[in-house]
Amino acid sequence: MTWQLDSQRVNERLKTEKKESRFASEGIPSLIQVGNSDKPVRNDSTEILTQEHLLIEIPSDINALQNKKPELAVEWREATRWAFTRAIAAGYLVEEFYRSAREDQTVGAYVLSRRKKLADFL
Repeated sequence: MTWQLDSQRVNERLKTEKKESRFASEGIPSLIQVGNSDKPVRNDSTEILTQEHLLIEIPSDINALQNKKPELAVEWREATRWAFTRAIAAGYLVEEFYRSAREDQTVGAYVLSRRKKLADFL
């Protein structure tokens, strides 16, 4: 995977005062969601791959999770591999990453978009 950190889109995003994602409150469906006890919950629905945007969530501090619960970290690695492979094969590209608070936990979320070209991200 490659992140174009010096692209115009990224530079414009870094310059904005409001750092919240424009996706944070849209109710976008997740292929993987952070569930109880930080376990990954997969959404196997075939309908989800017809949406314009998808989320792939991860625990907010995945690095700490790797140190404290290595077995759970492996579950996350397998779940996110499944989700990214499925989404990319269906024509999605990763557009953004943000963190959000939900009830009693903070999660990270990759936002994937469909119907965009790679050139739109450069």
